[in-house]
Amino acid sequence: MSRRKFVEGAAKGAAAAAILSRLPLRISEEAQTSKPSGLATRPLGKTGFKTTILGLGGAVYPRVERKSALAAVEKGLELGITYYDTARQYGNGKSEEILGTVLAHADQEKLWIATKTLFRSYAKSRDEIAGSLKRLKLKKPLDCIQLHAINDMKTLDTVMSKGGSFQAALEAQKAGLVRFIGFTNHARPEVALEALRRYPFATALVACGVADSYIGDFAARFLPTARKQGVGAIAMKVFGEGRLIGKLDLRKMLHWVLSQPIDVALTGVGSPKEVEENVAHALAFKPMTAQEQALLEAAAKPFGTEDLLWWKRGVK
Repeated sequence: MSRRKFVEGAAKGAAAAAILSRLPLRISEEAQTSKPSGLATRPLGKTGFKTTILGLGGAVYPRVERKSALAAVEKGLELGITYYDTARQYGNGKSEEILGTVLAHADQEKLWIATKTLFRSYAKSRDEIAGSLKRLKLKKPLDCIQLHAINDMKTLDTVMSKGGSFQAALEAQKAGLVRFIGFTNHARPEVALEALRRYPFATALVACGVADSYIGDFAARFLPTARKQGVGAIAMKVFGEGRLIGKLDLRKMLHWVLSQPIDVALTGVGSPKEVEENVAHALAFKPMTAQEQALLEAAAKPFGTEDLLWWKRGVK
């Protein structure tokens, strides 16, 4: 499918919707290199892109003042961060619009920009992807579209079936609108492994904070396979979506994640000061010893519960 046909199809789908709406492994120091900015980099799987070990997640942007969110992204660029993640459902497109506004004057060829589709059907996902591209206003193809929250086998079956959202992602890729296809999984490593058996996804964004190791342990049960297959592994929920801040040492939590076989750790920050703090922690990174990791894991055990880690509810 051509770029024009993909966009035209999305436009037709939007028009139809409008009409209907009117009706009733562990990391060694050798595995990473340093950028001129000082932030270390790692290969993002087999994509050919070298990402800084720290990336910025955009879920928080709609929750803070617009000026602060814009300044946070600006600070990320200033300090050399190369990985930027967003999604339409973060503020109903506000996160994408904020990111696109700042990246408009950035050297996008040096950046990795990823968004997501949460819809499960082909038509809705196609329209969602088209809308994301419009809000991001990139000067290049989107680096990665991620099938979002593929947390159980039923969802995986749905998105991968005929008429599922994977078809829309694949068409966007064939049309030259998207370079790579990935997925996200918050809860179940076995589902992420099955996804890789069904298709050679380029990246996987998984919940991989130290407390997550007690429920649905991606570090032990998924990341080694991802590394072996050359899948770009991205960690989210590094600080337990902020719930572990003040309970465990921030730097140690980030260093624990970076000591796992992941390529980049995403942190959601809404101010330049928070970006500076996280970059400082990343600059100080050295792989934790097994003993250091074990001590932090023991300290995190009281917080490895479904009450705190809501994204793991129902996981056995």
